[in-house]
Order: sequence, then structure tokens, then C-alpha cells
Amino acid sequence: MPVLRKLLLHAARRLATDPQARQIVIDVYRDQVRPRAAAAWEKAKPRIQDARADIGRIAEETDARHHPARFTGRAARRILGELKPRPKAPQ
Repeated sequence: MPVLRKLLLHAARRLATDPQARQIVIDVYRDQVRPRAAAAWEKAKPRIQDARADIGRIAEETDARHHPARFTGRAARRILGELKPRPKAPQ
């Protein structure tokens, strides 16, 4: 692994000092990475708001200060329930 690490560090140093390579990286970030990140954020925003509301409801039902394990269990079940694949509807 030390050889691979040295090669990667050497390549990174060279890219950082090369003005043409730096401009290419700036262009790729501005034209491809940033728009994709913004689109992913907009797509995820409703799910984040729903999760925030669900956690708020769980917090109203279970006082996390007095029953932290119960609160954590309910929140974890909610999150894990979303991650499970849903059964397909019969056709």
C-alpha cells in the first residue's frame, strides 16, 4: 500500500501545480459536479423534511430525556423500515 499511496500523492501534487490541470478540474466541478449535487439536494429535500417531521412525532410520543432507548428504537425502526425493499404489487 505505501507504493500506491506515494503514487497518488505524487499525482495529486503534480495536478495541484499544473495550471492547465487546475483549470480542467475547475471546469468539471462547475459544469458537472455542482449541478448534480444541487439536483441531488433538491431531490432529497422532501425526504429530509419528512424524516424531520417523523422524528418530531416520535419525540412527542416518547420523551427522549427520560426514555432514550425507547426513542432511539422507534427512530431506528422508522429509518430501517424505509430501507427495506417494499413488496411489489400484484399485476
